[in-house]
Amino acid sequence: MFKFYILWSKFIDDLEAVTSNLPHDKTVVIINTLDGEQQDSGVNFCKEHSIEHYVTESDGTPATGKNSLLEKFLESDNQYMVAIDGDDFLTPYGVYLYQELAKHESPPDIVCLYRQLSVMGCHPNVFLEERPNLFPYVPEYPFDKRDVTLEYQSLMNLFTDPDEYDKPTEVAHEWAVNRLEFDSFMRKYSESEEFMCRLVFHSRKAAEMMKYTNELYVGEDSVQYFQLKKQALDGNIKMMRRKERGNFTYIYNKNQNSVMRGMYKDDWGWCITLLDVLYNDEDILSLPERVSLPEFEDSEWV
Repeated sequence: MFKFYILWSKFIDDLEAVTSNLPHDKTVVIINTLDGEQQDSGVNFCKEHSIEHYVTESDGTPATGKNSLLEKFLESDNQYMVAIDGDDFLTPYGVYLYQELAKHESPPDIVCLYRQLSVMGCHPNVFLEERPNLFPYVPEYPFDKRDVTLEYQSLMNLFTDPDEYDKPTEVAHEWAVNRLEFDSFMRKYSESEEFMCRLVFHSRKAAEMMKYTNELYVGEDSVQYFQLKKQALDGNIKMMRRKERGNFTYIYNKNQNSVMRGMYKDDWGWCITLLDVLYNDEDILSLPERVSLPEFEDSEWV
């Protein structure tokens, strides 16, 4: 069996949007929040629309929510699932593709995405058009860094600028050095200069290997991606990468209230903590440099 698993914490409009084009009998909502009013709203919405749902304990970290989603998947009899953040959504094509992929006799254990599209305040209905007009939603490819090169002095100028971050020289220096180190790490070990490869399609076998680290508020998904890539390159699971650009399945719907835009909007210190986790993981450090996962071609699977 296959289902779509949504991790949701706040904003009922987001929950309405992400579920709007999913078959409700194949949808599971994981409600993971510290806000009692939001929790009640989510439960009531799911009951009203006959959607399977679970309230799980939250500590405010993204990792705890994602781990609870994995746990509920593994407690079920479903063999495959697609994980969706509650403020993002799938396109109609994505809904079709992943359901069909689960019917294959031997699907990959993990499909991760690169060349991902982000929009601002968009609804899945926009993608009902064959050529949707995305201009009003500020389309970007924020994780594609092929044409982005940072350098130390520019970062120092940015971080010390009174109209920007206005940090003292020693803080600016630390941020700049760690950001450049982070960029170097991602270019060596990620997929084709993509700085965040989203884990979407999962098998039970892959889910059993996964546990997100709640040491991090930013980057826990990248750590998990690298750990799975190591397993794949060692031959323990089948993991593939899918290029989104040109035929989107998963849309990153940028939210002004996300962790990155909220807690870390004015703080690049997240790089330091993330690098500490990456450099203390022996499996990740043993990854070969600039080795890509096999390419997922839709026509070969559905």
